[in-house]
Amino acid sequence: MTHDGWTSCSTESYNTTTIHYINKDWDLKTATLNTKKMDGSHTAERLAESILETKSEWCLKEVVATTDNAANEVKAFKLLQWTRFGCFGHRINLIVKKALEQPDISRVLGKGRRLVTLYHSSSSINDYLKEKQQLLLSSMLVGHKLIADVPRRWNSSLMMLTRLNEQMPALLAVAADDRVNKSAKSTMKNCLYSFEESSTVEKVIELLQPFKTATEIMCSEKIPTISKVLPTVMKLKKMVVIKEDDPPIIRTIKTELFKQLELRTETEEISLLGTILNPFTKGFEFLPEKKTEAENILRRLASGVKVVIKKEKNDDDHHDEFDNTDAPPLPNLPSNLLDQEPDLPLVSSTSDAAETYSISDEKPDSEDTETSPKKRKVVKSKDTEDWLSDIVCMGVSSANKEDAVQAEISRYLGTSLRDCDTNHTLLEWWKKMKYFFQDSQ
Repeated sequence: MTHDGWTSCSTESYNTTTIHYINKDWDLKTATLNTKKMDGSHTAERLAESILETKSEWCLKEVVATTDNAANEVKAFKLLQWTRFGCFGHRINLIVKKALEQPDISRVLGKGRRLVTLYHSSSSINDYLKEKQQLLLSSMLVGHKLIADVPRRWNSSLMMLTRLNEQMPALLAVAADDRVNKSAKSTMKNCLYSFEESSTVEKVIELLQPFKTATEIMCSEKIPTISKVLPTVMKLKKMVVIKEDDPPIIRTIKTELFKQLELRTETEEISLLGTILNPFTKGFEFLPEKKTEAENILRRLASGVKVVIKKEKNDDDHHDEFDNTDAPPLPNLPSNLLDQEPDLPLVSSTSDAAETYSISDEKPDSEDTETSPKKRKVVKSKDTEDWLSDIVCMGVSSANKEDAVQAEISRYLGTSLRDCDTNHTLLEWWKKMKYFFQDSQ
């Protein structure tokens, strides 16, 4: 569930509840359940009551929620005792907005806003701008208008700076045009960037671009993104490492960005769980110190899942309490899956420490052994962005025989990815593997 409060153009307050679910074809779907008008104070108690009514009205089962990081939203879900994850796009917004409050960059942004306001308030000056664009810029940039930023959206500040930087030659030419009135000329002189400020703007744009990319990745509605939270955090931390040639203003912004990343992106249980349930990130190559913790969370939560055990016909060693006549029949595997068996370990239940065996009669390739000095192949999912490839796609995950504690989890953790998996998204991979990892009843 996602829950968000917003205000209409007529200054009326509303709350919208949306659900996100995976259907039987393994497609991620979204449906808006309701939009409720909220009069009076938006206390956590009132929000919790409204959300509970929605859950009851739609007969929802256990709910995991994503909201912004407003204090009343956080408290409301604490009162409900539901699992909640603070919207990562909203976290990035708070991180960058705080960094842009630094005095030097705040002054640059202020000059840009005044310049944009001037152009938005005068049609004649915009006509002059279009003339200069046709003379000085490529045809692709002709007709581009200046963009005003919005206080609540940091990426609008990036868009404003990018457009100002793109149009600077034409803006300078307009400022020198004798047709521009004296008052407008004065504003332009005071607000157009100096050479040093233009250089700063270029560096700020370059620095903030990864945060824009991260926001776009994490706000996707078509694919699950919880497994990309931790890789994205690691990627952004790499991007704000201070370099020797960074000017003072960039050093200041990077320092604040790193500080805010540490403050607002703490490693939470749900993000660890999402990461380990993605076969392309379960190896935790980008955050090895968290791998054991994530596996322990998975095992702990899996131990509480109700499972139907089907007794084999010739299994004389099992007692009657394991028999369940209502257990579903095992499916017939499609021929294309039989031809492309994954590297799944078989688990023997006759030993206290379950042993794992390869289901293939072929000897393992030396490249797949942990002691092999050869470079491991890179396998990434179809929906893994190139921007994250140097963080999550360190190599093919290999079976860890020490993890065989619970049969199905051990089977999953021990599954090796193949080259053909690069053609699958995360949900497509799980759809293919559903014949090997049966749904619990």
